[in-house]
Amino acid sequence: MISEFKQIKDLFEEINEKLTQKVNVYIIGGAALLIEGLKPATKDIDLIFENEKQYTSFSKVLASINFKEKMPSFEYEKMALSKIMERDDYRIDAFLVKVCKRFELSKDMIKRSDVVQKLKNIVVYKCSNEDIFLFKSMTERSGDLEDCIEIIKKGINWNIIKKNL
Repeated sequence: MISEFKQIKDLFEEINEKLTQKVNVYIIGGAALLIEGLKPATKDIDLIFENEKQYTSFSKVLASINFKEKMPSFEYEKMALSKIMERDDYRIDAFLVKVCKRFELSKDMIKRSDVVQKLKNIVVYKCSNEDIFLFKSMTERSGDLEDCIEIIKKGINWNIIKKNL
């Protein structure tokens, strides 16, 4: 379990040292809620990549720093995960552009995202709470309903939700 955003930042610093090209990565799940203080811990880091080149470069670095690829369990098969990678307490669920075959990293999503870490070769963005809500409302993982409730309590722009349904 990851209980502090510093753990995630440290991981991205390690990845940054090995990257040879620029990569933009978007945090979309529980790790983003950890940043917001809406969740005390997360078991994984859900990431979306803009294109295959960045996704491939990032994946190669993960393999080079001892992350191992895992097969998705039944509850994750429907999500159309591109890859699950694990090392020690870290688990990265990686998506290439689309999540759940219908939720796509759009230009509007990119505009709504905030930079949470900018390094030489990687920029880490946190997707908006509205986009996280949409993502979590499409999945059937344990804890996602509770996360949606916490997002609603904080307050979201329902017009963004309606526009993206």
